[in-house]
Amino acid sequence: MVRRALVIVLFTALVLGGAAHGPVRDAHAAARLGTTDQLTILPDLRTVRFGKAVTVRGLLTRGGAPVGGAPVLVHRLGTTTGTAVVTDAQGRYTAAVRPRSNARWVASFGDLESKATLIRVAPRVTLSLSHRKKAKRLVEYFRGSVAPRHAGSSMKVQRWTRSGWRAVASGRLDARSRYTIAWVLPRGSATYRLRVILPAHEDHARGTSLPVTLQVVAGRG
Repeated sequence: MVRRALVIVLFTALVLGGAAHGPVRDAHAAARLGTTDQLTILPDLRTVRFGKAVTVRGLLTRGGAPVGGAPVLVHRLGTTTGTAVVTDAQGRYTAAVRPRSNARWVASFGDLESKATLIRVAPRVTLSLSHRKKAKRLVEYFRGSVAPRHAGSSMKVQRWTRSGWRAVASGRLDARSRYTIAWVLPRGSATYRLRVILPAHEDHARGTSLPVTLQVVAGRG
């Protein structure tokens, strides 16, 4: 008797949002000179995927009144270059920034600087699946890449369980920031929800691939 297996893979759309990537709902981070001068900064997202821009908004007031037509610079804390914008008649500004790594950002107008706000960057993780039979067992291969490059970093294949995501296999990125990870599938029919992650580290947030649904149907033939 020869055992055969039918494997069906479904990719599930992932919206950059949710608990780790959701919109910011807290109050503006603000700085004041005296008691009435105020400059605020608020990013639409606290975590942005690498390569994507995030919108930053704020308000400039002086003496309690909005300051229109004022040049505001949005930049990384400790730097002097960034995105220059001009406030509208209500003293509000909007700027698009494209962070490459975790960093604190501020808005500046003359001697007035906002409090710093942290924007994290999640690396982009791609994923494709293939399988083959090896020593009478079905082996699933997870392949993809990470941007920006993180050569040598550990990658984990995770399976969704009732208690949350659990690692089932791991590997490392090569010199070109690519990975290939093999997982020997358990025997029998089953449906798995899987993803690949690059764990968070000092300069980047956790990178997560699109989740996939892997359906294995074992049979006889």
